[in-house]
Amino acid sequence: MLRKITSFLLDIVFPPECIVCDAPVGSPNSLCIDCWKNIEFISDPVCDQCGKPLEYYPDFAEKERVLCFECIAVPSSVHQARAVMIYGDTSKKLILLLKHGDRVHLARILAPLMVSTGRDLLNAADIIVPVPLHTSRLLHRRYNQASMLAKHVGKLTSTPVLFNTLRRVKNTHPQGIMSKEDRDKNIHNAFHITASEKFKIRSRNILLIDDVRTTGSTSEECARVLLENGANKVTLLTLARTMPQKPLPCQLLRNCHPFP
Repeated sequence: MLRKITSFLLDIVFPPECIVCDAPVGSPNSLCIDCWKNIEFISDPVCDQCGKPLEYYPDFAEKERVLCFECIAVPSSVHQARAVMIYGDTSKKLILLLKHGDRVHLARILAPLMVSTGRDLLNAADIIVPVPLHTSRLLHRRYNQASMLAKHVGKLTSTPVLFNTLRRVKNTHPQGIMSKEDRDKNIHNAFHITASEKFKIRSRNILLIDDVRTTGSTSEECARVLLENGANKVTLLTLARTMPQKPLPCQLLRNCHPFP
């Protein structure tokens, strides 16, 4: 009762504000109506491998995968990927507050959205692994937003999280304006698993967690290293994913199981 009274008085003195635009809201740590409407949440139909939204979804049998044209053409080490939202103007502001704005409490607020979106991936996962930062960048930023998200997702689902098994040993350049080819070169051999840590992932299904998926180069390299060190399967769950400026042609393939 004392806590409720204190919270009520604080709301009177300091009215709660939208976590993105600071507009007045009804409760703390929430979004205003305008910001909520401006976030493009991803729902079915999506490509079963990369999680990209599709224009339509056929009524296939339960065991059949539906892949976009890009995933049919280019093999991937990531078996499945899902994202909560499209990386747009509003979602970008929200994620940058977590990533660079020291709003670490946002990880706890956003984790339930990731759990809801990635329920199937989490049910099949033995272990959660956050995409790591290089030590120098971690010291500069003081925290890894992927680890913060993984921590809260793990708590909500009682899934073990391995924070130090996958390590970033190459201090890569920021990839924001790089092409897909440059990203692939930049991230190549950036991750490592020590011999003493391999037993923790051997024959396990791993769920990678990160904040944003862009070209997929980082998650692809992480998955490659995990699989080469004994993981059974690697999937990916992110808060957001970018989309091409122009829609790419989509193609549906029946009974497509090209990856282990």
